[in-house]
Amino acid sequence: MDWSSPPSSSVAAPGATLPPPSLESPTLLPKGGEGSKAPLPSGERGWGERRCSHFALGRSAHQALRRLGFTLIELLVVFALGALLMAVVPPLISAALPGVQLKATARSMAAGLRLAREEAIRGGRDVAFLLDVEGRSYRVEGDSRQVSLPAGLDLKLEGAASELQDDQVGGVRFYPDGSATGGRVLISREGRGYQVGVAWLTGRIAIASWEGD
Repeated sequence: MDWSSPPSSSVAAPGATLPPPSLESPTLLPKGGEGSKAPLPSGERGWGERRCSHFALGRSAHQALRRLGFTLIELLVVFALGALLMAVVPPLISAALPGVQLKATARSMAAGLRLAREEAIRGGRDVAFLLDVEGRSYRVEGDSRQVSLPAGLDLKLEGAASELQDDQVGGVRFYPDGSATGGRVLISREGRGYQVGVAWLTGRIAIASWEGD
């Protein structure tokens, strides 16, 4: 029988219980001494870096979601204001449109009258401004162009009897010195509108508000 001592790792007194083997890896001290810390293996360094990057990404995503939440609230507010404006603005536009149309027609009529006066002064001849109430149009004598007027407006011409061709067609005549036969055109809707007047002595053309009696 060989009584030589077996390796110490297998020696145990009779009846004694061996401690379980340690699962912890042995601590390896670097060459620099106990005070120095050994560098982490590359695998552990990568895991730490990934953990930090995941944490940073998580914070960025949370902040982005918060910003997105505020943006959605702002969009909802904008949509609500847009819906309110869509409900309020069209009636206001509809109410203002007749007045805008009346004024635009009066300005157009005044422009036609001024053109007739300028042609008379420039050409040294009589030039008439002709209004067709039934056809809802006007033109300057000697000019083939005809300007149409909007439907739904009430038109009335008051002028010299010599310039009234019939109940529906008449005009104002301008002379080379700038004077005119005088008269006025009434443009109205529901008893209210504008008058475009022509002074017979000077041929001056003016627009003024008008309201029926």
